[in-house]
Amino acid sequence: MGRNFNFLAWECLFFAFFILALQSCSSTFEKEKADTHKAFFENTSSERDEYLILVNSENPLDKDYVPYDLTDIKYTRADGREVQKMRKAASVALESMIEEMKRLGVYDENLTVTSGYRSFEYQKYLFDTYVKNRTDSGMSYDEAYKDVSKTTALPGCSEHQSGLCVDFHNKSYANVSFAETEQYKWIEKNAHSFGFIVRYPSGKENITGISFEPWHLRYVGEKNATKMYENSLCLEEYLAAL
Repeated sequence: MGRNFNFLAWECLFFAFFILALQSCSSTFEKEKADTHKAFFENTSSERDEYLILVNSENPLDKDYVPYDLTDIKYTRADGREVQKMRKAASVALESMIEEMKRLGVYDENLTVTSGYRSFEYQKYLFDTYVKNRTDSGMSYDEAYKDVSKTTALPGCSEHQSGLCVDFHNKSYANVSFAETEQYKWIEKNAHSFGFIVRYPSGKENITGISFEPWHLRYVGEKNATKMYENSLCLEEYLAAL
């Protein structure tokens, strides 16, 4: 009886140590998994998935792609156009940037969004319309197509379909003279603090394939935008460096 009791006691003690060891291993594994998860997000993987999507002629979006979280843009130009939309995080960041400009006395009430999200179909309509306007003015179709391609993306190749960009300026229409304004100069130096970049900067045309567009702001998240600003990188260069 004594021997059996001692054996049972030792068996229970061994089992208890086994459970404690197992729990310790499990705890260590969960911590390592949590640390790995944290590192994964700190290395901009999540931001790359969400906000670093590259959209151009070599990386088109599917014609049926529509962002799931499109939100009205409060500062849509009030000239009869429909309220523009963009992804929620980008819309909130834009409002924050504008509020900061107001606080600093830099904001101009004409500084508004003229274009946000565009569907594949609408981008096609714009591109075809611009080509037709040029052919009606005497250009051949090939000449018109080439000319329009310098400033307007083909359907599926426009960042506007991503819901992460806006045309934002205080001119009657988007043009490079916006770059000479006080508002643009502030945006150029401070937009990164709100997660925005000037997507098609001057001097990077050979990389982006698009002419300088001071009005075209793209949301990439504050961390990414700051790194790009500090290193004078356009989106293509930044993605290649990741």
